[in-house]
Amino acid sequence: MYTFSHPATEQTGALTDYRYIGANPNNYVIFNNELWRIIGVFTVEDGNGNAEQRLKIVRNEKLSTGMSWDSNETNKWDNASLNTYLNSDYYSNLSPESKNMIVDTKYYLGGSDTNFGGAETYYNWERGTTVYSNRDTYWICKIALMYPSDIFYIYALGVDDTCYTNVDNCSGSSGKTNGWLYVINNNSHLWLLSPHSESADRVFNLTEGFWLYNTYSSIPDGVNLTLICHHKLK
Repeated sequence: MYTFSHPATEQTGALTDYRYIGANPNNYVIFNNELWRIIGVFTVEDGNGNAEQRLKIVRNEKLSTGMSWDSNETNKWDNASLNTYLNSDYYSNLSPESKNMIVDTKYYLGGSDTNFGGAETYYNWERGTTVYSNRDTYWICKIALMYPSDIFYIYALGVDDTCYTNVDNCSGSSGKTNGWLYVINNNSHLWLLSPHSESADRVFNLTEGFWLYNTYSSIPDGVNLTLICHHKLK
């Protein structure tokens, strides 16, 4: 696990987080009797002004390869069909112990109109306020999706400079296999949380070739989850 310091963004102060990088770090955990992996440790808000460091985990296997980000053909996360499913149907089927480990979390919905830029650039966009007309800049919920930056920070510190500094070129890099989320993607599409800022119905996803792409929210695609666990860190 490595330390990353970030300057203030439009929605956050200066923050320090801790991320697992590289090909196969020992970041496995059992959650809800399933295999998950720790993305890192992040300072997160609960929507009531409380901020604490929490573990951020992602399911090791996709939940589905045939779910729309929003079957209503919008990129509004507040009423997206996937948001509704994850925070009602999926959440209700978690074990009681697992439910007690999840907290309400402020997920940032800052968008972009381009596939170009590095991990740091996307980190700032995600926590920015550039959104399509009348879209929220954040949403409070228990379960959401990974940010683009969650994927490409894995290539920092020389793991693969191409993927880290220009995500558009990562698909052609031989070093993309050195990121542990490359295995989770498993040559299929993967929905991400970030919406397109110049479109009413496009959101970002990761293609089977590991290319960051924006596409229509209504198409069926792969789903992986990010959760913030309730445990306080000592």
